[in-house]
Amino acid sequence: MAALSSWRGGTNDDAQVVDSVDVGLEGGELSIAFNPTYPVDALNLLNTASVQFHFTNATKPAVLRGAGCDDPALRYLLMPIRLTG
Repeated sequence: MAALSSWRGGTNDDAQVVDSVDVGLEGGELSIAFNPTYPVDALNLLNTASVQFHFTNATKPAVLRGAGCDDPALRYLLMPIRLTG
């Protein structure tokens, strides 16, 4: 299923960046937050045209890996941060 995902980042309420990307979505809607440094670091290190994020729920870690890459050394475990409000 094609969808549009919104990414928001910043260090406080005054600093925000919003980026939208095309995604293939399986499952329901999910609101989850990460320290933006960690997913960006992982994305910069992966050498693939697309990536896969695997989520279970907003309080559990997510796995990021290159699409079609089965090398376990190229999997990144991302711990979510608590959303307030």
